[in-house]
Amino acid sequence: FFFNDTATTEIYTEQIVGSVRCVQETAWELIQDFDFPISCGKVRCSEDQQYIIATGVYPPVVKLYETKELSMKCLRGMDAEVVNFKILSEDYTKLVFACADRTIEFHAQYGRHYRTRVPKFPRDLVYNPFTCDIMVGGAGNEIYRLSLDEGKFLAPFQTSNDEINVLDYNKYLNILVAGGTNGLLELWD
Repeated sequence: FFFNDTATTEIYTEQIVGSVRCVQETAWELIQDFDFPISCGKVRCSEDQQYIIATGVYPPVVKLYETKELSMKCLRGMDAEVVNFKILSEDYTKLVFACADRTIEFHAQYGRHYRTRVPKFPRDLVYNPFTCDIMVGGAGNEIYRLSLDEGKFLAPFQTSNDEINVLDYNKYLNILVAGGTNGLLELWD
């Protein structure tokens, strides 16, 4: 990942321990240790733009990078490959991961806080900030809802699709959208 402070056509660079810095007013800097042995699955930036969270496979890991320092803040080993994840807070302190072993993991600043299982293998998850629900779709026609306020699973949404491939939530309209294998797009308000 590169960060560019200003745009200019004249760039003179020098190598500084894995970082690239520009001598003139343009600053190009590379985040150090931004690599994975096999592949990187998902990358997200926090809402405050201060942190980048990336997941990798073999071994399954989560890496947190601080953009201010241009370095890795921490590395967390996971028990299973991360299918998808969401950032629940403005920074990295609250994260939720949908893993390939049918688990949903909640992480706080200090590491894993809680872990629970869902009935089917997950493919996507979304967070509804108004009801404090995590909604998980996957290898089935149901969207599972985990209430963070009550701490329990709610009745799932039944869909017309055989399987759910993607979920999205519009916080401005308070609408959940689900796309599945049948080619149907379903909306809930």
